[in-house]
Amino acid sequence: MNWIIKIYDNKITKFIILVLIVLNLLFLVHYVSIFTKRFLDDKETFYWLFSSSAQTIAAFVAFLVTGYSLVNSIMDNLQQKDESLEEIHLDLKNQYYFRIKTLSTITGLAIIFSLAMVLLSGINFNLKHDLIVITSLLNLIAIVTGIWFVISIIDPNKYSKTAKKLIEEKGFETTGEVVAPEIFFTKFVDLENSIRSLLESRKILVKSKVRFPGYRDMINELLYNQVITADLHNMLLKIGQMRNLVFHGHLKSVDKGTLRQLEIVLGKINQLLDKIVLTSDNF
Repeated sequence: MNWIIKIYDNKITKFIILVLIVLNLLFLVHYVSIFTKRFLDDKETFYWLFSSSAQTIAAFVAFLVTGYSLVNSIMDNLQQKDESLEEIHLDLKNQYYFRIKTLSTITGLAIIFSLAMVLLSGINFNLKHDLIVITSLLNLIAIVTGIWFVISIIDPNKYSKTAKKLIEEKGFETTGEVVAPEIFFTKFVDLENSIRSLLESRKILVKSKVRFPGYRDMINELLYNQVITADLHNMLLKIGQMRNLVFHGHLKSVDKGTLRQLEIVLGKINQLLDKIVLTSDNF
């Protein structure tokens, strides 16, 4: 089995497989075109079919693009109220952008081919029926891609799926053992309280766009005032990201490795807090 995987991983093998797929598709297109000749010899039917398909596909995708813009605006409004949505929303926006870009490309090709077939309706040439099949396939792919895009937007599990994907991508420490998320959240609350106490003890005013400063605002102020190092700031950011993913992804468990990282960071913040308390006591 391993030797099969090694062969598939080879770039030349992948290129050969791609060429074979393209050749088979071209053969399929030509084969299907034979059966279209008897149905599309009527010029009026031919003209109506491709002129209406171009208008229908364009209207369909324009509606989806409008929906995409509306979804983006809603996500921005939610993120302004809750900064903890940033990681998940950023990834979802990237996903939606890739899909709408793919859909727009396919739609553009489908419309161009459909209009070209309208212009060529009165001309007979050898590859005409092959082009008919290709254009029809492009129209079909555009519709299927549009439906797939809508389903991905209304998916009720999109936050959970995105959270799990980001946890794997960001390389959080894993041990294979898990704990209940409640334990993680309890420790995280302790961390936030320690950070607030550290800010208060250093008399640092946190600047924030909202009434109550968020976690990111607080640790940024600690870094800006040189209370914590850049390394500790990065560790705090990573823990904050994990908290957001667990909370908004509705995950049912947290790896013990992540909990250990949280405890280490909490210990470092408490050490800084203890130093300030000892210094003030000496004075």
